[in-house]
Amino acid sequence: MDMSRIAQDIGQILNQELLCLEKLDELLGKEHQAIKTSEAEYLQQILQQKQPYIIQLHQLDQKRTQTLTCNGLSPDKDTMHQVIAHAHSPDLGNTWEKLKAAIRKLKLSNEVNGRLIHMRKNTNDSILKILLGTRHSSAETYGSNGRAGMYTKTGLSAVV
Repeated sequence: MDMSRIAQDIGQILNQELLCLEKLDELLGKEHQAIKTSEAEYLQQILQQKQPYIIQLHQLDQKRTQTLTCNGLSPDKDTMHQVIAHAHSPDLGNTWEKLKAAIRKLKLSNEVNGRLIHMRKNTNDSILKILLGTRHSSAETYGSNGRAGMYTKTGLSAVV
């Protein structure tokens, strides 16, 4: 088993993954702006632009796993640390750390965008209820169990 060759192959895969993550980060930033400005059509375009990068990341992950398993290595963190340790360059370790940081950043951005979409949906639902005249006269609040509902002075009238 030639660890330097494995490290080189893994390094190429990690660099490709990092490029995909950078493109996704850029698209998530655009997605955030589109959500904030309620640009539904642009949001749909961004979703379509994100899809190929997500597919490519999945394929690269499979390629990385296959590279390791075909060389008798398990595709886990410990093995990655072994491959990095046997690399003749610190670049592989740096790329691995950048990749992990990029993934953490993307997860956070995706979570923020998801929350923003949820807030927009709730606002739109409230506006629709007002326009349709179906909104109750009592205010929607949270009960002692933390569930949202329409509460009157006498208690719970509807649970959302």
